[in-house]
Amino acid sequence: ASYFSDLTLPFGFYFLLCISEDQFRFLRPWWMKAGLVFGAAAAAEVLQYLGVYALGITFDPLDFLMYAAGVLLAAALEQGVFRRVWVFWNSY
Repeated sequence: ASYFSDLTLPFGFYFLLCISEDQFRFLRPWWMKAGLVFGAAAAAEVLQYLGVYALGITFDPLDFLMYAAGVLLAAALEQGVFRRVWVFWNSY
């Protein structure tokens, strides 16, 4: 199992949702983006547990922890750094 990808993919998908905040207002709160990304990754993991191979073929319960870590790192970076460093990040 690649825990690196379990961390970096949710991290990246979080920021992909940031791009859509202007069109979809419900994505503006950090917790909404984090919940959607974690929920999608966790759903794929549950499907793997059930024998439906979605985005992978092996179930690993530690993947849930890595998904959460990736999403929370992205949210912390957005809220703690990007919003303070770049004025345009708070444009809405």
